[in-house]
Amino acid sequence: MKSFTSAQVLLLLDGFYEGGRMFVGATSVIYLLANGATLGQIAYLKLIQGSVFLIAEVPTGTFADLHGRRKSLIISTLLALAGFALYFLGNGFEVFAIAEILTALSLCFWSGAYEAYCVEYADLNSAPAKLDRFFHLNQATVSVAVLICGLLGSAVAEYNLGYAYLAGIFTFAAALGILAMLPADEVIPQSAKSFGARVVQLGRSSKEAVIECLKSPALIPLFVASIAVQFSIQPLLHYWQPFFESVSPGLPVSQLGVVFTSYTALGAVLGLVYSRFTDLKFFRSYVGTIALFGLFSVLYLFLGQASGWWPALILFAGTQGALTLARTSLMARINEQSSSENRARVLSSVSLFSRFGMMGALFIIPAIVRTQEIGPQHTAQIYKTFSYFSVAAVGLILLSMVLRRKFRK
Repeated sequence: MKSFTSAQVLLLLDGFYEGGRMFVGATSVIYLLANGATLGQIAYLKLIQGSVFLIAEVPTGTFADLHGRRKSLIISTLLALAGFALYFLGNGFEVFAIAEILTALSLCFWSGAYEAYCVEYADLNSAPAKLDRFFHLNQATVSVAVLICGLLGSAVAEYNLGYAYLAGIFTFAAALGILAMLPADEVIPQSAKSFGARVVQLGRSSKEAVIECLKSPALIPLFVASIAVQFSIQPLLHYWQPFFESVSPGLPVSQLGVVFTSYTALGAVLGLVYSRFTDLKFFRSYVGTIALFGLFSVLYLFLGQASGWWPALILFAGTQGALTLARTSLMARINEQSSSENRARVLSSVSLFSRFGMMGALFIIPAIVRTQEIGPQHTAQIYKTFSYFSVAAVGLILLSMVLRRKFRK
């Protein structure tokens, strides 16, 4: 395997893994709805996924350190295979819940272990620019794999929605074949931290990040924004497929692949264009970041009112594009406002706190659905409800910035 170029093999491996997951990126929700799940149950499934992320992220990282990153990647791929097989063969909320747990665990085992294995196997620290070059190539490879597999998945789902899961199973099997040929990494158990030590460290880091926020008030609006955006985007992430079916009745399944490809490609293009303007002061300011969140919120608000295929597609792609830019800008501001000795703690805490925003939304959505008896044809109502929250959050952040400036004067 080494003779083929280790970096190329690893890029191919991640492309197969991420591509396998994205075979169902454009059809997973309508597949669940077609198999008897409700919108509320889908929110509960995503709540289960979020809970697994919170609980399993630390112990799976510990496992990789103690027992080897390649072993962790193999377990991750086997879990993905099992989860997709259950989705393909199963029917009913309980079976889907087990499948969701397996696929979430798969992501936890993959996260971190892949990057750590790459650094060791491909010897990425041997040259100054080698590490950056590899991970930029990795991002490009994954983006291409996601676009291709998302489009292909929607095409095969046109014949049978379950076929997209079957295609994912074959792709994971290919990733497993690559892993079987890769060498095991060297494990030094005595240098790895125990699970208990990692939990204590996580708690201490979160506490110190809160203290850092209190010492640096400029971070508080950014923390609020990160939580608010994770809360407000959950319907966009999980209900866009029934939304497009509702605005364009009789929509072919393959058209959902067009939606998936359009907003994914637009996000990548906008990110590239935006990077050209980061020298301008406005794009490196608090006002620029909040303006991007404002643009996202306004487009989100209009999206909830859209009717017809083309207006919905344009507004949806625009909303996702604005969201991508806003989140990138937000992370840049957080990095700027964090002191160098506390930056890692602040960033990890932002990730942790934003997940609580995600969990809050996934608790509320089932209550909205149950109370108002909303079906798949009424997903726009959920979009409207959450877009109001997004607009209000932007308004509160702007108000806090104005008040802080007044008090400072």
